[in-house]
Amino acid sequence: DPYNEMMDAADTPAPVATLLANHRAFLSYLERRVGDRALAEDILQEAFAKVVSRPDQSPADDAIVPWFYRTLRNAAID
Repeated sequence: DPYNEMMDAADTPAPVATLLANHRAFLSYLERRVGDRALAEDILQEAFAKVVSRPDQSPADDAIVPWFYRTLRNAAID
């Protein structure tokens, strides 16, 4: 059951928790860039999924926020 496998906030790795804490800012940023909230949500969800599935490819400290903005910018351009 995937719902039972979901991590609670205490078990969330710090970089992912940092990204989740900035979710609203990331969504606003994307929405301004692409001009469509639904598309912005899709891009953001896909970017989060990539970080969660491949945590070794993202910074493990506070550098994750600017790194994630670059990731979002590139995704919006694509």
